[in-house]
Amino acid sequence: MHVDTGGADGDASTAQVAGLDPADAAAGGTGRTKAAIDKDKEAKRALAKQAASAHAAFRCSSSDALGALRALCAYEAAEAEEAGGGAAFCAANHMHLRNLRFVWCWCSPLNA
Repeated sequence: MHVDTGGADGDASTAQVAGLDPADAAAGGTGRTKAAIDKDKEAKRALAKQAASAHAAFRCSSSDALGALRALCAYEAAEAEEAGGGAAFCAANHMHLRNLRFVWCWCSPLNA
């Protein structure tokens, strides 16, 4: 893909005229439009905000360990309610199933 950076007279570049992100196009990128890149960034910000909100329910101001224990207890309750409940809990609360399952399997007295 050819990207014209514009002339010495300050004309707009071909990438800008086409609506592409000039830095992405100049670097030989995907050629996505700046609007598409901005939309992806906004979606990532919204997802991060949702995750932070979900994680806030388990935070404990006095101890990170107590926050982790709250999350582990909630995971254990979800797992006890129904098979696969832990996976649904993790998806809803933006948590890593693998990590909670590992701690639950090694630390839970129900699994001893």
